[in-house]
Amino acid sequence: MRGKPDPEIYLKAASSLSSDLSKCLALENSANGVKSAIATGMTVVQIPDVVFPDEKLLKLDHIVDQA
Repeated sequence: MRGKPDPEIYLKAASSLSSDLSKCLALENSANGVKSAIATGMTVVQIPDVVFPDEKLLKLDHIVDQA
């Protein structure tokens, strides 16, 4: 299995659940995880832990939890 940012893990998970990718929600804390999930077309919520996303990552189509 390839690691993130390759979307393989998300594709396998959705497939095993017989889920439509556009109806899936991915919760991620890392830049590579966000990139991986976005590549699938899922809705992505980033929950930053240690490192806040940089400007390049903030421009990607995802939600950043700033709570």
